[in-house]
Amino acid sequence: MSRKHKKVLRKNITLIMCALIGTIVVVYGVGMILFRGYVKEIVNIASRTFDFYGNELDQKMNGINTQLVNTLLNNKSIREIEEMDLNTEDNSVVYSIAEQNELKQYFQAMAINYGDEYHFWFYNKDKDIFLITGDDEYLQKELFKGHIRTVASEEQIPITEKRKWFVQDVQGTLFLTTTFCLKNNYVGCWIRPEKICASFRETEEDTLSFFIRDLSTGVHYLENSSASGSMFQKNENIQENSSSHYWEYEFENANVSIGIDVSDKIKKSAGTYEILMGITTVLICFMCIGAFYYFRHYVQKPLYIFEENLRKFQETGELEQNNYYEEFENVGEIWRNLEKEIQELKVQVYEEQLEKQKTKIDYLQLQIRPHFYINCLNSIYSMAQLKHTEEIQQLALYVSGYMRSIFRKGTKPILMDEELQQIVNYVKIHNILYRYDCKCHICVDERVKQAMIPPLIMIVFVENCVKYTVGSKRKIEISIEGSFLDEEQKKIQIRIADNGPGFPENVLEKFRKNEFGANDDRFQIGIRNTKDRLQLLYGAEASLMIGNGENLGTEVIIIIPYQNGDEKSEYSISR
Repeated sequence: MSRKHKKVLRKNITLIMCALIGTIVVVYGVGMILFRGYVKEIVNIASRTFDFYGNELDQKMNGINTQLVNTLLNNKSIREIEEMDLNTEDNSVVYSIAEQNELKQYFQAMAINYGDEYHFWFYNKDKDIFLITGDDEYLQKELFKGHIRTVASEEQIPITEKRKWFVQDVQGTLFLTTTFCLKNNYVGCWIRPEKICASFRETEEDTLSFFIRDLSTGVHYLENSSASGSMFQKNENIQENSSSHYWEYEFENANVSIGIDVSDKIKKSAGTYEILMGITTVLICFMCIGAFYYFRHYVQKPLYIFEENLRKFQETGELEQNNYYEEFENVGEIWRNLEKEIQELKVQVYEEQLEKQKTKIDYLQLQIRPHFYINCLNSIYSMAQLKHTEEIQQLALYVSGYMRSIFRKGTKPILMDEELQQIVNYVKIHNILYRYDCKCHICVDERVKQAMIPPLIMIVFVENCVKYTVGSKRKIEISIEGSFLDEEQKKIQIRIADNGPGFPENVLEKFRKNEFGANDDRFQIGIRNTKDRLQLLYGAEASLMIGNGENLGTEVIIIIPYQNGDEKSEYSISR
């Protein structure tokens, strides 16, 4: 099963911060999209409003034009006023006033029908009779009346062409008017542009900015609001379509257009929106910074210290206290108690393992001793049968010395020099037993002779050589070499070679694969036990290699860690 990838807290916090920043960007982007939709909706509302009220105004203008023309052509009062001679007839003045009142009432009825903001007027140039409806806007009425009389005297009264209303700027006051003429009689209607804008403001806020454009001259008039009211003033700085939030409606029955610029409203809304977004962004940023600082100082730092304490504990075995949080302190206390119990269990298990290993090695070594003892006793018995008394004495002396050395050392490591002396004694015993010349050449470094080695790890191979060489015609020659394996002198190499018959290749193959059994004669108890003892004592630090030499014979190489006799062996299991 694959190991899951571990996550790092610092990376997670960084990811959280990136996610928060990304959320801010997304929220800001969504807000801008919503704001654009809001702006678009405002423009659409303004467009629909202008279409509705613009069409209504167009219909009123067309109706007024039609009714004014009919009035001029068919109204009896206008004909009577035209035909009366105020200078000759006695009652002509009274009749004229009566007709004027009747005409004025007619105009007032029209004003009621179309709206009080429309002012209907009549002017007879010859008799200088001027009638106008409406009780409000007195100053504007007087201004317009004076303007008509002035232009009439100059024969310059503007007349409606193609039934389209037009703009008149009278001393800075703007009028949207229509005028029709028949002989010396003039009828017309005017309305202040401010009144037209009031209709649009029924559904819009007072902050909207309106303007009027004279289509015949291209002159713009901008609405200027003040404490006394609002009025349109000529403005030459307005650029058409200069704003993306600019909208204009052209009347079909008027030579003017009315426009609206919602930029101010949008800017005001945008300003409020941007302030809210800015405040929100700043708050979120502060929250992110605060959260990052909190996690870093109160979560990440204690965890990092706890992690460092665990690493130090791995090196020193001591876990320092973490006083940031009570939970960490409790975990540390539990950990220390658990580690103490683990150490006690480890010591207990280690001691049990040592005891088991010591028992096993004792058993293996005891298997070697009877084998050698029996061989010696059999040899003495054979010599006694031959009545070789002197040789029996020498053999008994060598064997007793050998036995004394073994029983004195037990399973403890011995100096290599002592092991070599035992081999020499064994060779002498062999020469006495078989009256056969056996030579043992020893070439060992003096420092290596002082190395501590397990007992009987070399003599078993010497014994094996003697066993399988005795009876042949060749002389027995054994070579023992000992040296350091490396320059650092951490391991020693022991080489034991003989001129015996060697091992068959199939037997060596079994040894390499560790497949030899108890019934393999060439691998007696001594060799098998030596291999097992080396494995138990040194593990992978030791090796045992057995092979055949170039000129027959067996070659054994033993490699073990070097341990001086003055030092305490870390591989010894004796206590």
